[in-house]
Amino acid sequence: PDSIRNEVENVRQDVQRILSAMSQIDMRLGKSYTATFWKMIMIRCKYGVPRERVELCTIPHIGAALSKKLFDYGIRSVDELYYNTHILAEINGIGPTTANKILEGLGIKSKIQQEKDNFYQSLSF
Repeated sequence: PDSIRNEVENVRQDVQRILSAMSQIDMRLGKSYTATFWKMIMIRCKYGVPRERVELCTIPHIGAALSKKLFDYGIRSVDELYYNTHILAEINGIGPTTANKILEGLGIKSKIQQEKDNFYQSLSF
């Protein structure tokens, strides 16, 4: 089982390198409009997710398993998660540390971090 797992991982890495090379070739040929396509394919390969969950996997700390949980909760995009961050607290397996990392990936500071920032700013002279 470990040898098979290692081979699968080696193939996955090879595919990532091939896709990256194909993307670079397109860029050099002036086909910059294909960059989004190649990025989507690379994410699908890396995480093994269907097309509809690719956008969620662009958020730091969200991979295949978490994107599926979010999708099952009705979250289909980065914007939907941004405006429904309370769902992170409802999903089994997401602790405060992971939730805060995801919030940071969305560009949102946790309440604790905001309070710390406000405290330190109040000390400024």
